[in-house]
Amino acid sequence: MSDWLRDTRALLAHLSESLLGYPPGLNEVLEPEHQEADDLTAIYSRCGGASLPDVWNGYFIDTPARARTASARAEPLSIDGERAISVFGSDGGGGRFAIARDTGAVLYLPSGGAVSKSTYWQDERNEVREVASSGNEFLDRLQRDIEAFIKGDSDHKYL
Repeated sequence: MSDWLRDTRALLAHLSESLLGYPPGLNEVLEPEHQEADDLTAIYSRCGGASLPDVWNGYFIDTPARARTASARAEPLSIDGERAISVFGSDGGGGRFAIARDTGAVLYLPSGGAVSKSTYWQDERNEVREVASSGNEFLDRLQRDIEAFIKGDSDHKYL
């Protein structure tokens, strides 16, 4: 088991009804799955998917099998028809997380952006933003988000 997986599972064990004010749902991170080399290797070598509905606004990382079906589920494959992406997860508000195929950076696609013909169209209210320079940095930031949420750190800047 990776250190990230072990440490994240230990943090999730602190989610409780007294912390949340309601009974926690199923918050879990899955064992990594060894994948063919692709844009998502960094993430899936440390985490086989995650469902964290009770952490902040909610975080969800697709399993590798689900990520491979993104296009069949009408997930975008590019931003503004120019930048190729691979969608691998979402937040509890409908925003998406994707890897930029050109740089490996993790991008956040706000829920208000239009998706048409496999393309995410951003506008001034729904601009795509980089949340991590790599899949590994994304997972590390996610772990810090979990920790800040459990501690009640109101100054923390979430993904």
